[in-house]
Amino acid sequence: MSGRPPSRAHPGRCADRRSPNADALVRAAQDALVRDPAAFPIREGFGLTVVSGAGLPNYEGYGVDDAIIEVLVDVGVIADERLERWLDATTDETLGDFYTVTIAIEPHDRVQRS
Repeated sequence: MSGRPPSRAHPGRCADRRSPNADALVRAAQDALVRDPAAFPIREGFGLTVVSGAGLPNYEGYGVDDAIIEVLVDVGVIADERLERWLDATTDETLGDFYTVTIAIEPHDRVQRS
C-alpha cells in the first residue's frame, strides 16, 4: 500500500476506516473481502507481518500493528483484535513510500503476544 500505515486520530481511541492514513489499507481489505467473502472475518489466532519502506512509525501508547488491526476489524477482515498472536515488523528501503501487511494463520515464534 502507498504511504504510511494508519494511526489513531487520538492515542486513547481505536483506529477505524476513517483514521489518518487508513485509506490504502481499507481499499486493500475491501478488495480481499470481495475476492473471497467466505474467508472473512478471520476468527482464529493469526500473526501479522508489516514491512515498510520508510521505517515504521513509533506511536505514543500503541504499536503500529494495533492501528492496522483495528482498521482491519472495522472493515470486517478480522473478527477480534485479541486474536493477534505475533508480530514481525521490519523495514525494507527498496519499498520506498509503500508498506505491506501480511496476515498468517499459523504458528510463529518471533514475537509472542501476551
